[in-house]
Amino acid sequence: MKAERIAIIGGGNLGTAIAKGLVASGKIAPGSVAITRRSVHLLEGLRQEGFDVGKENRQAVQAARVVLIAVRPSQLNGVLREIAPTFAHRSRSSSLRSPTHPSPR
Repeated sequence: MKAERIAIIGGGNLGTAIAKGLVASGKIAPGSVAITRRSVHLLEGLRQEGFDVGKENRQAVQAARVVLIAVRPSQLNGVLREIAPTFAHRSRSSSLRSPTHPSPR
């Protein structure tokens, strides 16, 4: 398993699915993935699986080589402003999003 540190900012459904998928691939250990969420208590199950969970976005980004941002569009600008001072030039980032409103079936 690679020791590359990954930060996932936004531990909702999308961020959690990505974290679990990375670990299921067998290439990343749970302890190499930091997941943040404002309501950190909702990530307790992931903590028990070995993921590094918390609510400090800057801390997660500072320690990461790869940063995935999985927050709602309305939260994106605020998150980017928050992490900008600690965003290392060596980091790679990607913003991910799911639809704000599901389409009717």
